[in-house]
Amino acid sequence: NMTEALLFLSHFMGDIHQ
Repeated sequence: NMTEALLFLSHFMGDIHQ
């Protein structure tokens, strides 16, 4: 699912950003 991938990437990017 594209939404799941986007959520995964968003979480990963957010984790790196902090």
